[in-house]
Amino acid sequence: MAGLLTPKQQAPVEQEALPPDQMPPEEDMEADEDNPAFIAAVEFVKTALYEQGAADQVSSVVKKSKSPVDDIANFAYELTSIADEKTNGEVPDELLVLLGSTVLAEIAEIADASGITLQPADIASALKMMILRFMGEQGYDTRQLHEAMNQISPEQINQMAQEGMANG
Repeated sequence: MAGLLTPKQQAPVEQEALPPDQMPPEEDMEADEDNPAFIAAVEFVKTALYEQGAADQVSSVVKKSKSPVDDIANFAYELTSIADEKTNGEVPDELLVLLGSTVLAEIAEIADASGITLQPADIASALKMMILRFMGEQGYDTRQLHEAMNQISPEQINQMAQEGMANG
């Protein structure tokens, strides 16, 4: 799957090492869950959901939904986008999928508490929708990525999740 979304490859450019006083701060070099912007984005989402009542709206919509997977994907995508905006886009690109996954997990928990039964394949499908939407909005042709993601069937995802639970 490597290279599906990368622009036309160019020959690597040799770079000289920067003097220590010109090196980027360490937090810019390595993105992890301890990144302040990531933490702020997650806190924004949790505040919006649990303190400002968005969870009630999510619950109400998914209870009436004809397509709860689409709805949870849309809620999670929109909340992820808003959280990234609220942090002035400071969430590193490497953490955007993790942020989206974290938001999706919260939305899925709300759906579950609302009586909507979601299988692991449903969550995977929602995440797939979110990723394809993001990549499409960034101007990428997502056809190859979509095809690659469809190589694993929902049944296989559910089976892998069951095996993971049995082994874990």
